[in-house]
Amino acid sequence: MHSKSTPDNTSTESNTTRRNFLSRVSLSTIPLALAFANEQPLSAKPVKPDLGPRNFDLAAKNSHQSGTATAMISMFMQGGPSQVDLMDPKPLLNKMHLQKFPEKIKYDNAAEAS
Repeated sequence: MHSKSTPDNTSTESNTTRRNFLSRVSLSTIPLALAFANEQPLSAKPVKPDLGPRNFDLAAKNSHQSGTATAMISMFMQGGPSQVDLMDPKPLLNKMHLQKFPEKIKYDNAAEAS
């Protein structure tokens, strides 16, 4: 009796589908790969840690491009207020709303960075 052929070239009367065949073939190659890997010499040697002193060159290096900046804004910001403090009611802030600041504003050149 002839078996009917489907478009994916598998027989309808047998239990072997293309997917089953490929899974069997792929599983059968695992022992071959393990046998091949077992015959290879173990060339990995333990890495000896470098315990000697290390030197890092921290000297300034010449740039490969010329700088084009004419000014720099330096902002030194260390942290910020806590979110808990930001949500607290501030009656003095409400009282001073839209009024001029009563003191002189001080400008700081943080560590003369700019």
